[in-house]
Order: sequence, then C-alpha cells, then structure tokens
Amino acid sequence: MKATWPTSKVSLSFCMDKFGLKDIGTSPNRGITGKYKTNIYIASTGLKEITEDWAYMSIDRDALGYIVMMPAAMRVDPPSWLVPHELGHVFTYHNGGEVPYEWYEAVANFLRNEYLGSDYYSYGGRVYGPDSDFFAPFILNSESHFPHTKNWYDAWPILLYIHENPDHINGLGHQAMLNLLSYGQ
Repeated sequence: MKATWPTSKVSLSFCMDKFGLKDIGTSPNRGITGKYKTNIYIASTGLKEITEDWAYMSIDRDALGYIVMMPAAMRVDPPSWLVPHELGHVFTYHNGGEVPYEWYEAVANFLRNEYLGSDYYSYGGRVYGPDSDFFAPFILNSESHFPHTKNWYDAWPILLYIHENPDHINGLGHQAMLNLLSYGQ
C-alpha cells in the first residue's frame, strides 16, 4: 500500500528548491533509466517485504530509496516530523553522500530540523515553523563522544554549525553541507 500526503510533497520541495539537493527521482544504478517517485509504504498492512518498524528508509532492487512508516507516524496536522527525517535519509542516499553509520541519524535530523525551521513546515495554509526539538540526549549524555549510540539522533547541532558557519571559517557553510551530502569522499 502506497501513500502520498501534503507533507511529503512539501518536504521534497524544501530539500530540492530551498536546500539545493539533487532530485531523488532517478536511480544511482545507471542500468535503471527514467524518473520515479519515492515510494512510501505503510507498515502493518501485510506486505511481506516490509519490516514491522516505526519508520525507516531502505533501497529497492533498482537502487531507489523508499520509506516505510507505521500509520501513527504519518500525522498530517501538524505535519509529522518523521516524514522529513526519513526523506532526509533518501536524499542523502540519492545525492551520493556516504554518511558514516554513526552520523546517519544526525544528518537526517539536521535536514529535518532545517525543514522545521522554514515556512515549508505547513499544512492547509497554516505555517507551523519555525520549530525544533530539544536535543536532550545530547545534553544529558554529554560525557559521551558524539555521535554515540546514546545521542546519535541528537548530534545534529554540529552540522547546523557547519551549515550556518557563524564564525566565518573558510570552507564551512551551506556549500560544505551540500558537499558532505553529495560526494562520497
């Protein structure tokens, strides 16, 4: 069972038009041609290939990213924070970024947080942004290096620092984040 809803279209538009990431509609596998939509499958609907999990991103046999979510993870009003997070994984994969496993969740939360801070975070004419989450595990587990399994979803502030570059350090900024998400080197 596939689903589309306003949040996914808005998140796509934000990632491509506002943030500058490449379109996720083509397969990294050069043998697969044409344009494709990113599938969003609903978990707990009896699909044999779908793992029963809250939300995750995976890759199909044609090397196209897809998203799986439980029904409760797909809230429309206010828009779910899970959709832009999982879509962040799809964008990272399709843009060629090779994010080390420890940073995988922090990168998705960074992209999600950028979306939440924009006027794209909206539904039915109502803008919900800017919004953000309090990264409590990052603060509460400050004795742990980051990203650590206790805080890896919440290590995104360092990526925000790189992106915003408040100290004007040469080589940091928006282009540095695009490079991290686009080049596997």
